Amino acid sequence: MKQEYMTPPPETSNIAEDIKPKTHEDVKAELEDNKPQDHENIKAWKEDIKPQDHEDVKAEIEDIKPQDHENIKAWIEDIKPLGDIKPKDHEDVKAKTDYKAPSLPIPSPEIMEPRRVLWEDRIDQQAAPVFSDPAPTFVQPLKNANILVAYGLARQRLLLFDYDGTLTDIVPNPRDALLGEPVFDELRKLALHPKNTVWIISGRDRYFLEKEPGRVAELGLIAEHGAFMRYPGTTEWQDICGGVDMSWQDRVESVMRGYKAAHPLSAIERKSASVVWHYRNAKLTSDLPAKGLKTELENTLGSNDPVEVKRGKCIVEVRLKFINKGQIASKLAREYEPKFVLCAGDDVTDEDMFKSLLYHSNVPSKHVFTVMMGRSGSATYARWYLDEPVDLIGSIIMLTKCDRTGDTTGGTMKNGKPRGSSPTAVPRSHLIRENS
Repeated sequence: MKQEYMTPPPETSNIAEDIKPKTHEDVKAELEDNKPQDHENIKAWKEDIKPQDHEDVKAEIEDIKPQDHENIKAWIEDIKPLGDIKPKDHEDVKAKTDYKAPSLPIPSPEIMEPRRVLWEDRIDQQAAPVFSDPAPTFVQPLKNANILVAYGLARQRLLLFDYDGTLTDIVPNPRDALLGEPVFDELRKLALHPKNTVWIISGRDRYFLEKEPGRVAELGLIAEHGAFMRYPGTTEWQDICGGVDMSWQDRVESVMRGYKAAHPLSAIERKSASVVWHYRNAKLTSDLPAKGLKTELENTLGSNDPVEVKRGKCIVEVRLKFINKGQIASKLAREYEPKFVLCAGDDVTDEDMFKSLLYHSNVPSKHVFTVMMGRSGSATYARWYLDEPVDLIGSIIMLTKCDRTGDTTGGTMKNGKPRGSSPTAVPRSHLIRENS
């Protein structure tokens, strides 16, 4: 047998020598190889598609005879259930659906309006979180504000006052916080001016407000931080939280009873839309019991309970989330469209009101005068402060004098200096009257 040998591979150097770059002449020669006869060959191939081929296709289509359509029609008719749907069946169905349920009474506007307000406020609250804006820390005395000029120029004014600690001093027994007649007289003068709308916004229940500040019919009243409202010149209360499940109040009160037992001078107040533990008279040496109660309540209440736990001045309160002074202040600002707002309060619950008016209302902030009663040193949304309730009453007297005289300078004090926005001096005896 003849032995075959494989040719050894060329050396690398030889391969490199064999790979030579093509010249322009080489490329031109390759292009010339595409002779015209190649195009002729393609043309001849196309001519192979004869017209009779199209005729063949047409003949195949014609093989679908009319009788095939008849067969399809017969097949459809074999589906018998389709033939059972007669016109009279539609009439039968219509007759069965002619039953009319008894009509329900349409709620009156008085019933529906609070519901509408409730949902508007809930939406507003979702759109504007309560503590999303930074609280100012620098607060000036109200006498430094140019409040008289702003008040005198405004054609529509909104004045919002808290009750306890704002219009009246804080007293050991809340039932003794009764305004004196001189204060009622000044509030009446303020509310009677056609440019003014005056509201008392309090955490008190509606029965107390109706009996006390409600004696001035021209005042608007907000009870339980916004759960109930009574418009100026009316006697009917609107229930903003009507229809909301309040079963959580029993659990809250059960927890609070343990703290009341541990501190006998404390008290539990159950309102229509909240439950409050008052410990001012318990003389606690620290705020640990209040912190402990707040934590225990938060652990007791579930995420589905529509409430929040708040601490105020010597109170721990559980209230509905969507009921707060901020929401009601925004509502009033929308309704009245004021050009001047004076809002005064003394507690953490009033911060919602200050913030809402400054950051979430249609009133320019330079026309909003938020006033904190006292100088606590804590961060607050209030831009101004007054030392005590007598100063607020003095400021109200100053505003009613401006209405009466048209003087926006405040006149002069005894020492001859311009008074400006300094409150009028008021005897403390005007604040509180004896509980008869």
